Amino acid sequence: MNNTEAERSVICSILIKPKAIDDVSDILEPGDFSDVSYGMIFGTLKDMDIGLRLQNTDSNIMKEVMKTATSELIPLLFVHDSAICKYSDRARVKQIMVDIYKSVTGFNIKVTQ
Repeated sequence: MNNTEAERSVICSILIKPKAIDDVSDILEPGDFSDVSYGMIFGTLKDMDIGLRLQNTDSNIMKEVMKTATSELIPLLFVHDSAICKYSDRARVKQIMVDIYKSVTGFNIKVTQ
């Protein structure tokens, strides 16, 4: 872009309506801005969105772990991305976590005790 007013409008639109970044993040990169400061702001906003999406994905994974464990009558206490359970339930909880993580992300994960 070579129009400072348009660049400012893009940044302001995202600040007013954060979901607007979805409309432009596939077509704009920080280096596309002629004003370096707007490019830096855009890059930061774009990176923040990724972090929020990852946090949301993590929360959804743990929600599914909770639903599955509850349906199997396994009591759990959640602390961020960890689950505390009875010692006798640990193997099943670990398997639930591995299975749900893979179903959501498509990747395997190592769960430690």
